This record gives sequence, C-alpha cells and structure tokens, in this order.
Amino acid sequence: MGGVRVKLTTLKAVKNHLCFQSNQSLSLLARVTLIFVSFGLASTFSQAEPTLAIPECKDHGQVMGVDNARVLNLKTTTQNAFLSRGYVSGPVNRIFPEKNGHQHYEIKLGDGADDVIEVVYNKAFGATPEPQDGMQIQACGDYITSYAPSGPYEASPSKAIIHWVHYNPKEKGHDHGFVVMSGGLYGWKKQGNPSNNHDFDLRNLFLLPIENF
Repeated sequence: MGGVRVKLTTLKAVKNHLCFQSNQSLSLLARVTLIFVSFGLASTFSQAEPTLAIPECKDHGQVMGVDNARVLNLKTTTQNAFLSRGYVSGPVNRIFPEKNGHQHYEIKLGDGADDVIEVVYNKAFGATPEPQDGMQIQACGDYITSYAPSGPYEASPSKAIIHWVHYNPKEKGHDHGFVVMSGGLYGWKKQGNPSNNHDFDLRNLFLLPIENF
C-alpha cells in the first residue's frame, strides 16, 4: 500500500511539473506572439496620418476663428485698399500665374459666384505643394479689399486678397500668418506634416514578468 502511495505522489509531482512547464511554454509563446503583434502595431502607427497642430490665428493678439462670412462682408462693404485681418477656409477655385516669387490662387468662401478671395503666398517662407483645383485651403493673414488698382498694385481678379500668410520673422509688430494646404502647415516656422512621435518601445515587453502575459 505504501508503494502505491509513493507511485501516486510521484505521478502527481510529474503532472504538476508538466503543467508548470506547459504554462511557462504558453506564456513564452504569448510573449513572442505579442512581440510580433506589437511590431505590426508599430508599423501601423508609422503609416498613420499624423494629427496636424494648426497655430492660432490672431488679430492684434486676439484669437480668431475661421470666419468666411465676415470676410465676404468686408469685401462688399469696405472701400478699396481697406486692410484688416482674416482667417478663411475653402477649396481652390482658380489658379493664377506666379509673380515675383509669390503664389496666387483663388478659393471659394461660399456658394455665390463672387464668394471668393485671392490667396497670395510668399515662397521665400518655404515651398508648398502646387495648388490644385478643389484643394482644401485654410489661410490666416492680412485681408485687403482690392477691386481697383492701388498705387503699384493691380486690382485682384477676386476683388479681395489675403496675404502675409506666413510667420513674422521679427517676432513682433505684426501677427503671424500661415496657410494649410492638403493637410500640411506652410509659412510657419516648422512647416509641413508633423512627424510621428510614438513612445511605443518594444524593449518594455522583455521587462515584464511571465505572469503578466
């Protein structure tokens, strides 16, 4: 009878040992699987479109929101060469020839035929994508009513312009501007699509104890 007890105890010990080894193997397999899945997730993160951080558009230090209606009202109620600040958004409607290192294109601000404004961008503040019909634009800068010539400046074909859509290199005396094209920020100090900065570190997986898997 004692021999039977010894055999049963031995069998139980072997069974427990095998279960432990099995759990360890499964845990290790889970860890390796998670590592491969994590590599896949990291690859997905690197391919994902980053979120664009658009700066604040300001008028004498006061934050402005996109306001197409206000700009269209200025266009129809102010005298030629009237100056203000503007923040507008809309699709490219027409593309004009470049002049003296400046891009010129028109965007739609509303449904009316005259609900348009010309955007003038100084390429000295950085290259941008070439404007294309239908490309979505946001422009923050100086608004000018321009339905007639003013000094050396010709009238705008859109009867109003928004320019100075770039930062102020002097950092004072004039609010910064910028332009957003195809999801990229241009005319700003750090322009274009921001890089992905994911803090996902696969090395952390090896620091976790087996029981956490």
